[in-house]
Amino acid sequence: MIKKLKHSAALLCLSAALWLTGCGAGENDSSSGQFSSFVATATDGTSVDQDILKNSKVTMLNVWGTFCSPCLNEMPDLGELAEEYDSSDFQIIGIVLDTADSSGEIVQSQVDKAQELIEQTGADYLHLLPSQGLLENQLSSVVSVPTTFFVDADGNILHRVSGSKEKDDWKSIIDDVLEER
Repeated sequence: MIKKLKHSAALLCLSAALWLTGCGAGENDSSSGQFSSFVATATDGTSVDQDILKNSKVTMLNVWGTFCSPCLNEMPDLGELAEEYDSSDFQIIGIVLDTADSSGEIVQSQVDKAQELIEQTGADYLHLLPSQGLLENQLSSVVSVPTTFFVDADGNILHRVSGSKEKDDWKSIIDDVLEER
């Protein structure tokens, strides 16, 4: 019971921080940490785990919200970038942060809204719903959206970007991260 209360309090604080800060203006930083040992559900209902990261040398994990205009504005560019790179080198995965309620339960109406926005923006790449494990561990440091993590095939965080970017800026960051691999 206490663990569930702590989880609910942490999720509530994260949600409040996201709503109060709105969408992030952001800075870049190199980050340590890891996206490993997770299980999540994609917006299409399929289950995925950390092995999805092994499909590419570098994965861009773009954490976004359905309420966030900068998130939605960059998604068409991200859709184009996902198609432009060889998937064995680079892939994009979205994480729709506001599809879970304060108890960590997925809200189907939010998932439906996210699916509509994904289709409208042409962001035709995998999008995950935040599992409790992701919320408690890897996403606990996210205070604004969009926040983007670049990870290697083992889930090690290589780079973190807060805020939205234009396509050319993303391309430059992607190329730099790939060059380091």
